[in-house]
Amino acid sequence: LTLMCYFHVKAAVKKWWEQHASCDADSKKQMWQQVSNDIDTLRLALSKADFESRWQAVCQHWKSAGIDQQSVWTDKAGESHSLTKYFDAQWISARCHARRPCLSISPPEIANGVGWSVLFSRWSDLVRQCLLAH
Repeated sequence: LTLMCYFHVKAAVKKWWEQHASCDADSKKQMWQQVSNDIDTLRLALSKADFESRWQAVCQHWKSAGIDQQSVWTDKAGESHSLTKYFDAQWISARCHARRPCLSISPPEIANGVGWSVLFSRWSDLVRQCLLAH
């Protein structure tokens, strides 16, 4: 079971966005706020089905709002990249064996930065269910 630190996911995605978004600074900042909010939405999922549904909605939002288009770039091999492709490859598919919703099963971080802790029984129950299911 892969549990990822929510802070590190957002920090990495923000860095990627800042490096690849092809819009002016104000638009980049506004669009990042939408992306950040969408990542928060993913994190609140309570089940794999809920996460998958939220992920599909986020993908659609990024495409319809032009966020994905502002992040498109092509590498030397001619392969096209975008925020949606990056996020899926880096944080969904590659990190989540059998596409487990990694962001949705992470326990809430402790405000003082101590680290990971299971603070609420629903988080431990969800992790236990994922372990038993996989």
